[in-house]
Amino acid sequence: MKYIKKGSEAGKKVMGDFVDDLRYHTTNLGQKMAAEGLEEVSEEAVADAAKSIYELAGRLGADTSTTDVGAWDNAFERYTMNFLGGAIGGGVFYGKEVWDRGTFSVDKRDEELVTLIRNGHIGELRDVLADMKSKGKVGSTKISGTEYENDSEGKPVWLSASSRETSQNDIIADLIGDKITALDAVINNNQVNLDDEALFRQMVLSENRFARYQDISKVTNYYQDFNDVLLNLLKAESEYKKAAVTLDGTPEGVVGTDE
Repeated sequence: MKYIKKGSEAGKKVMGDFVDDLRYHTTNLGQKMAAEGLEEVSEEAVADAAKSIYELAGRLGADTSTTDVGAWDNAFERYTMNFLGGAIGGGVFYGKEVWDRGTFSVDKRDEELVTLIRNGHIGELRDVLADMKSKGKVGSTKISGTEYENDSEGKPVWLSASSRETSQNDIIADLIGDKITALDAVINNNQVNLDDEALFRQMVLSENRFARYQDISKVTNYYQDFNDVLLNLLKAESEYKKAAVTLDGTPEGVVGTDE
């Protein structure tokens, strides 16, 4: 029972991570291939379901030209080919993303922060950050986050912190807090603070007939496309503010950027 429980928990974690990666547009090669394959299969299944409804209408006496349009014919072969075709396409899409990024590594931090904020978890984010800061888990509490000396090779060597407030732990925590606040402000000021349910309703134009598909909607690209647009908006606003303060003569760097 112990091993069965561990296996079950591992399976749930894998599927949970997979769904999160789909939502945040951070899938790896295997996940991208699986997601695109499943999307193609789901589209084929919807088509077969529509054909079945048409055939049923004909059998019930509706005025249709035929009662057999081939619903579910050669389903295994068609679904297999659709999955393989989608998987190959997913591999190609992943290759293009790697080419565009110039690296295989994917940074999930911004996607995760944005998704948590627009889903109403900003309070929990701040609570967790405050707890980590108080326990010294954000960074070193002994090393300064502002004072350093250059070694013989010109590389910075951080000095000991004169106080807890000037330590790397507290300074990094404060910067993360500032970034969360800045992201929240941009999301709300641009009225793009849609949680996942609101985003789905927007996609289907609040058509209740499509509510049944919400659970499987994460294998589509709409979460990913929305996050891409939102992250581009955040980047553009950050660059605009950075240019504005630089022109104003103040030190370069804006709250919310990586700096």
